[in-house]
Amino acid sequence: MPINAISMLIPGGRYKIDYSGRFDHARTPYMTRAQVAGNKQTWTYSAWVKAIDHGLTGSTKHQLTLLCGGDTAGSAYERIVITVSDSMRLGYANGGAAVSCRSLKDPTGWYHLVVQKDTTLGASNNVKMWVNGVLQSITVDYAWPSGTSYAYVNDAGFNLQISRFYSGEHRPHNGYMADVYLIDGQALTASHFGETRGGVWAPKKYAGTFGGNSHFLEFKDPSQMGKDTSGNGKNFTVSGLLSTDQSLDTPTTNFCTINTLDKNNTYGTLSFEQGALRGVNSNDDWANCTQWVNSGKWYWEWKIVSGIGLYPGICRNPASPYLMNGWAYNHAGNKYQWSNGAGGNLGAYGATFGAGDVIGVALDLDAGTLTFYKNGVSQGVAASGLTGYWTPWIYTASTSTVDLNFGQFAFTHTPPALHKKLCSDNLLPPFVGSGSFQGTADARGPNVWCGGTPATVIINGNVVIWDTHAIKTATGFKVITSSASYNASGTNNWTATLGAKFATAETVNTAQ
Repeated sequence: MPINAISMLIPGGRYKIDYSGRFDHARTPYMTRAQVAGNKQTWTYSAWVKAIDHGLTGSTKHQLTLLCGGDTAGSAYERIVITVSDSMRLGYANGGAAVSCRSLKDPTGWYHLVVQKDTTLGASNNVKMWVNGVLQSITVDYAWPSGTSYAYVNDAGFNLQISRFYSGEHRPHNGYMADVYLIDGQALTASHFGETRGGVWAPKKYAGTFGGNSHFLEFKDPSQMGKDTSGNGKNFTVSGLLSTDQSLDTPTTNFCTINTLDKNNTYGTLSFEQGALRGVNSNDDWANCTQWVNSGKWYWEWKIVSGIGLYPGICRNPASPYLMNGWAYNHAGNKYQWSNGAGGNLGAYGATFGAGDVIGVALDLDAGTLTFYKNGVSQGVAASGLTGYWTPWIYTASTSTVDLNFGQFAFTHTPPALHKKLCSDNLLPPFVGSGSFQGTADARGPNVWCGGTPATVIINGNVVIWDTHAIKTATGFKVITSSASYNASGTNNWTATLGAKFATAETVNTAQ
């Protein structure tokens, strides 16, 4: 069954995760350490994961390795991965045993993943998995593990690795991890690491003990990203993880990123790196971002790494996935407007820009204006009279590389007065239970903002089957069918029931 990612939680004095580690697949990042003899039959893994690998396709699509105990040749291993079909899987090499659950498709929010192994229970039902606090139904590809057969986690003869399968085949994670635990010798449940607060599954501090090979990674020290903060001294050696990969994007403060499921794909040349904050392109492609706003004052930055054909700006859902629908400021100093593909260059607007420049984007939806800044200097109001929902976009029309920052790292320039970072700390929208969208009659249908994750959706009087007609996201749902019953050209009407709020506060929230 589909599982929605956790959107965000404003904890109101409760447990808050301060940092995550960003794993950029382009640098093949990994962490490794030696193991001491531990309990190979009984252990628990818990981690919060924001996986944005969904933008990778073809030869670059790979399993995301979360944890692996094994040799350097890949012939003996025990590992937890997110598969290419977006399932969580505990797999063994020699015994061929594996269990899996699905589906982890949403790149807009965080998942809490827990795996409990306890082969003292016998030859069946000795592995359990939870996603966001929900015990999963699991399937067995071959056979259940038994005893210590093919057990390499907590084995002193093998290394323990994060984001690497083995030395010859990395299969790195692509996204973020936070509060990563391995608890040696204990069979724990998800409730040891999380709890429901305000209708949202939220992190809580583990109150138990650490022993043997146990570790706890909080990514608190950017100079030691592999530091074990449990007090157990099980530090990791890191490769491909930089001090700049310490991120403020966490399950309790979820930041906007590029939405790897919401891109144009006309040429298929736009790829994403650095936790979906870098866009690398060689042709004419664009993508929307993960958070939408219809009020308030917001600021983010584009840093131009290389190239031309650059169009920082904002977008709203078009009537076709191939048509642009928004405002932009381009490298030649002109401003652009498109309405469902029509329009284009409106003429001179501001200064030209290129590699090394930082373009600030200030979206004031209280006043209905859009203003761009070059290296901290305002270029004037580019658009006015803006209403409705908008999202940042990344659009480049030639070979180029750009970095986006929504506040999960320090801004290069001071934002305009009262303008906020685009993250959960500043977003408390009400849940929207009905509305309409312009259909595309295409399998790459629109993203629909609900202000939360719906439990059920009906479109044009037809009940949505998840993963067939649409997928859940932390902020609503994305239509994935071309069927006219759900995605007809023109207006489509929908109603939804609430599954989980987009953001919640434990203090009084007047927005809900």
